Amino acid sequence: MSGNVETAGSPNARQALLTAVDEHAGDAGAPVGDVIEAALEDVNGGLGRVCSALQQLFADGEVYQPNPTTVRRVATDTDLDDADRWITADTVAEVTR
Repeated sequence: MSGNVETAGSPNARQALLTAVDEHAGDAGAPVGDVIEAALEDVNGGLGRVCSALQQLFADGEVYQPNPTTVRRVATDTDLDDADRWITADTVAEVTR
């Protein structure tokens, strides 16, 4: 088996999705369909691989859905310059309490 095989949570799939979220982001977030389509162009393994990686990003708290049709990145300390564009992890913690 090659060392270049991409797994569901691999950096390649994850990075392709995060890049797609950034590129398609609007006021309400990035449309999920657009994000998946863009990631499919860069990720080998098809829809299952991309969806698994997206689920892992949700589970890891790197993205969230502001509504059922969009996805948005969760801000980290490095995103403070774009604080008005991103919700912070602290805010997510407060809302989910």
